[in-house]
Amino acid sequence: MRIQKIYFITVSLSCLILSCQKEVVGPQGPSAIEALSNPKIFPEVTWTVPQSGSIGPYPFTGGNTACAHPIIVQFNKFMDMFSVANAVKLLSDPAGRITLNFEAFRFLDGTKIEIKLYGAYEPGFTYRVIIDSTASDINGNHLQAPDTLKFLPEPFFRMTDASPPNQSVVRATQYSFSFYFNNVLNRPPSKNDVIIEPPIPKGEFDMLSIFCRSAGYEVQFFSNELRSATMYSMKFNKSLRDTSGNSLHHDILYTFFTEPFDIIRTSPADGDTSVQRVGLRIFAEFNNKIDKNSIEQAWSTTPPLTGTFEFSANAFVFAVSDTLLSNTEYTIIITTKAKDWFGDSLAAPFTFSFRTRDDR
Repeated sequence: MRIQKIYFITVSLSCLILSCQKEVVGPQGPSAIEALSNPKIFPEVTWTVPQSGSIGPYPFTGGNTACAHPIIVQFNKFMDMFSVANAVKLLSDPAGRITLNFEAFRFLDGTKIEIKLYGAYEPGFTYRVIIDSTASDINGNHLQAPDTLKFLPEPFFRMTDASPPNQSVVRATQYSFSFYFNNVLNRPPSKNDVIIEPPIPKGEFDMLSIFCRSAGYEVQFFSNELRSATMYSMKFNKSLRDTSGNSLHHDILYTFFTEPFDIIRTSPADGDTSVQRVGLRIFAEFNNKIDKNSIEQAWSTTPPLTGTFEFSANAFVFAVSDTLLSNTEYTIIITTKAKDWFGDSLAAPFTFSFRTRDDR
């Protein structure tokens, strides 16, 4: 009996101790969602894109339509976004090339707004966008102090893009190349500014525009004298300067490759059927300008055809004077005797066939 009493007392005491060790739970605080509209919490900027104090170049400052630069501002409260839009100011722009477009403000949700600056950033200049204390939340609470976003988007003069992209394979008939910079060049590049290997005798640069395009300020290189199956390199030297006197940040090497000399299109196409028998004009287009005399030496047909050649810079037409046989397969062969205007031969013999319509 005594043992039972001791056991009872021990168990009771253990329960009492355990009950005393329970966590004390106070009244539940506001949830994260409730905090967004809590009138006791004052609004403040929690983060921005780009981050304040950051240095570019940023991935989103090039390749955007009309040089529109997005800035995203996140608050800790549901905001009166119209008051936020009216509170945004662009404090400084040395060249007057950046504008703040109030019609382009976009409310991403109740706590975020997207601001857009239009134009081209001045290399080496720090920009400041301020949200003054007139910005308020949905409770009427204002920012307790202005918030300033300070950032250096373009620390140096640079090339932002090229078209075709670096190390592309192009046709020798690719007569123009575009290069984009983050500021206006002070003059078109000279042969000393851009070293081209192998040399392109009649190539020249032209500043097509002095206004900001999708990827920056455009300079084009024109040439109609590219050799087939060749690697070209263009070295843009640091001697290039913008209108603000900034030198190119570093030398830039741009390369491209031209295709081997080849035929890129025919008419009739290989495998065509029901081809006309009278007045047929056989067409072939090359990927470089052609040596007209070599084409006639390289040409043959099975069955034989008579006719005359008509030439353009990189194509020819063979106007057939015969009436072709009905429901017959014709094969055209152009051998490697065919050459481009540099004297480079066709990469391989080119053959295509077609069948005439059955008029029986």
